[in-house]
Amino acid sequence: MYDDVIKFSNRNTDLEKTEELWVGTGYDDRLDDIMDNIVKTTGFAPSKNMQPIREGVFQIMDSTTVDDLKDLAERIKEVYLIDCFQIAIDRDHNTAHMLFDFNIRDKGKSVVLNRSEQIVLSVMILRYLDLPRPECADEWMGYFLKGRFTDDEDVFENWLNNLKHKKLNKNDFNLAKEMSIFVKQMCQGMAVFGIRKKNKEFV
Repeated sequence: MYDDVIKFSNRNTDLEKTEELWVGTGYDDRLDDIMDNIVKTTGFAPSKNMQPIREGVFQIMDSTTVDDLKDLAERIKEVYLIDCFQIAIDRDHNTAHMLFDFNIRDKGKSVVLNRSEQIVLSVMILRYLDLPRPECADEWMGYFLKGRFTDDEDVFENWLNNLKHKKLNKNDFNLAKEMSIFVKQMCQGMAVFGIRKKNKEFV
């Protein structure tokens, strides 16, 4: 079982007002918009068990700002279609609180994150905000490498070129070259990567 960096829970109110707060939309207004959209799109009233608005909470650093979190929210929306409309920072516990709209407007249903997507989201948060990595992050190396490749497809070639100036012996350089090629192949889907099982290979 792997822990997520961000913990989601159902929310039925606005975020608590803190000194560091951003509100794009009020909770009630957003919920009304979601419910109206579901009826209009599907023709049916929403299920009582539906959780269209959820709060995401995770640890941040002293230097993390609301603007940093707003930038992160844009990236999350781009990848996962969930829209953050409120952000609050609790400095007593150094936690970020982000209120998300999980509704997919053109389908009238909520986004469902599978296990891999939850891990990728956790890795995205750690990398985007340059946060300290929890112990469980050691199990996600394939996702960290994939994130680097997504940001810059030349990242491994550039790393290898930098090593050329480190005066490595031939054997060490060849090892680095093999690693660079294999990791790139993993990121391109030509080799296997993912979560490492205990005492086993990446799967």
